[in-house]
Amino acid sequence: MGFQKALDNLDAVIQLIRAAANPREAREGLIARFEFTEKQAQAIIELQLQRLTGMEQQKIIDELAEIQVRIAGYLEILGSEKVLKDLMVKELKEVQKDYGDERILNWITKTGTVALISDNRAVEASPSRPCTEDHCASLPLHAHCLFKLGVYLGEIWLLSDLADWLRANGRSRFLLTAPPLRLPGAVGSPANAVATV
Repeated sequence: MGFQKALDNLDAVIQLIRAAANPREAREGLIARFEFTEKQAQAIIELQLQRLTGMEQQKIIDELAEIQVRIAGYLEILGSEKVLKDLMVKELKEVQKDYGDERILNWITKTGTVALISDNRAVEASPSRPCTEDHCASLPLHAHCLFKLGVYLGEIWLLSDLADWLRANGRSRFLLTAPPLRLPGAVGSPANAVATV
């Protein structure tokens, strides 16, 4: 949207940048006069003049239109629980199609995985795949991890803060402790998780 606003006020933007004594003054002037964010103002200052040709202007307009369509789609998803659930089911079916076979179970065994944790409601769709034999587990990932290997499964974990920190610090390993509560007769427990990085 910043480039679109700059294109709409192109002559005034160029005049302001030309009159500025230095890039900092130009950036501050763009922010004050046109209410650009600091990032938008910096991007406009760094904009190469070739991007001002008609063809490049059309690319910016097309890109803005595409972003606005995506935003409308996201707002539709966030505005309707039914749309959100339908999308989750669709994505789980895609994961099921790609990984709902023996390959994922073999990978878990070979890698020595200790825990599988997800930030969604389920680490496995239910049923995970059609049963083609006389007897099969409706949730083979659960059966394989919990009963055969003793691999812990965690669902509905808030992982975004940890992922952001790891990405920002170029790290991919950490120590996770999550002692379950002792709840006799329960099938699950709230986790009191701590990641030591």
